[in-house]
Amino acid sequence: MPHLWKEWRDHRAVILGILALLPPVLFAAMLLIPEGMVALPTAGAAAGLAIAALALGADLVPGEVRRGTILFLRRLPSGLGAVFAAKAVLLVGALALSAALGFGVGNLAQKVAGRPAVALDWTYAPEALAVALWIFAVAMWLPRGELAVPATALCLGAFVLPMHLMLQWNPGLKLPAAALDMGRWALVPGALLVAWLSWRGRRFGGAWGSAWRGLVVTLLLFTPAWGYVAGRVGDWRYFDLDDPACEIDAALPGAGWRYAFLNARCGGPNHAVVLDLKTGDWRKAGAPGDHFWPPRGAGVYPVLALDEEAARDRRGVWQHYYDGATGEEFKSGWSYLRHEEVENRLARPLGYDGTRLEIRDRRTLVLVRDGTEEQVFPR
Repeated sequence: MPHLWKEWRDHRAVILGILALLPPVLFAAMLLIPEGMVALPTAGAAAGLAIAALALGADLVPGEVRRGTILFLRRLPSGLGAVFAAKAVLLVGALALSAALGFGVGNLAQKVAGRPAVALDWTYAPEALAVALWIFAVAMWLPRGELAVPATALCLGAFVLPMHLMLQWNPGLKLPAAALDMGRWALVPGALLVAWLSWRGRRFGGAWGSAWRGLVVTLLLFTPAWGYVAGRVGDWRYFDLDDPACEIDAALPGAGWRYAFLNARCGGPNHAVVLDLKTGDWRKAGAPGDHFWPPRGAGVYPVLALDEEAARDRRGVWQHYYDGATGEEFKSGWSYLRHEEVENRLARPLGYDGTRLEIRDRRTLVLVRDGTEEQVFPR
């Protein structure tokens, strides 16, 4: 209780300022927001949370450094546990109070503006609360509170960026909703743990002692998430046509019946495959998600097109054109352009004797010719 009273005396001006200034300023600002842009109650709650995090959370420890009281706290025989608990209680209470105040002001603005009533949107509540608490944690590493916001952005950005890039480089890969929810909510206790250990670092040293402890713990917290995402990426990108678990969705025979162009998957995205029908050898073409299709024709195909899904825009898609007889790429370009070499090959007449390539059990390729059947894959 004495520590909580101290925190109140140190920061009551900020808390009272929020109580006095937040409602009128926020109310006036919300009346200027065009209808349809945001839901005012949710925007008010978010604004209140942000203001409390910036005005109070970013200064709870740097303020002690600025006032010189950090030296006194480091010498307390009872340790820093009670001091940290008082700071955490004050911050969480201020965040809840400020968010509730902002929500109330948003509701009032919604009614005054004649807009229909809406409920609070909790979609991004874990992220909002986590960022507010991470500002509190990261501020412990800094000499001045105003550096807390950019430092928090850099810290979280650096640890989240690897996972974001892994997903960006694998279009179509989606993490399970349960895993995403767990990760979002885990940031909240994670922030408090980093804050506590960073605060402990203040007892044994200055900002550097606090920072390296906090960063090491942050690294340990994010490592399982990196491993999980990397594992999902590995499963997503895995492809081995010889694996019995792989399935063939389409088999397009090329001219001459030497090569077939497959679209297949092993539980992840589609993979385009060029298969040698005589030897059973195969090779991947393009990237995960790309697929073969015939520009036109039936039976056998003189040209196969491979759509590069990563290079798709509103105009069309970048395509790679393969010679059906040799299995080799001979041209690439945008799908909306006319390619003379492709057109010339498509115009060549091909005889068709009724031979066909069948997919059986999503796995086996059988070549049917003159009433006889030959299994061409797997051999």
